[in-house]
Amino acid sequence: MTSNEIVDGILQREGGWRPRTQRPDNTWDEATNFGITLTTYRKWEDNPSLSESDLRGIDRALARTIYIWQYMDQPGFTEGNIPFEPLRIQLIDFGVTSGPARAVRWLQRVLGLPVTGVMDPITRDAMYEERENYQDEKRPQLAIINDALVTARCEMIREALAAGHIAKSDELGLLRRAISFTLAKS
Repeated sequence: MTSNEIVDGILQREGGWRPRTQRPDNTWDEATNFGITLTTYRKWEDNPSLSESDLRGIDRALARTIYIWQYMDQPGFTEGNIPFEPLRIQLIDFGVTSGPARAVRWLQRVLGLPVTGVMDPITRDAMYEERENYQDEKRPQLAIINDALVTARCEMIREALAAGHIAKSDELGLLRRAISFTLAKS
């Protein structure tokens, strides 16, 4: 898939405008447009004075450009770093829902690596090493890692729910979104 095709799938899942909402723990989720927060938009435009009204005015083409920069290029979720497309697409989506550094931290946990939140050479290399934890004669190693990351994502969602960082009403949608990246065959 091309970067634009990947982002179009994310944009479809993210939807359009969503106003600022209060979490169960009394903190706030920022308003988003196409899933892009005001903080991200201000950073992209290098303009801290942009308002929610400005964010509401962005179009799909600009949103796509921001996604490629923020959730592919910046964190290193590129084809060159992660040539296994299902895992790359999942990491991009995980980065969108939870932040790229958090997506990398959970991948590093799955791989049994020190948790840095940076897609560094150690993390990239670990995905391709022969690792006895990920040996299965019927499935490629990276498919197993991908599905282990789906499980880790679900664990993270449940932890966030228990801590009050997400609303109970959002749990099922987030879990379904994470599970949609499973490659396992029944």
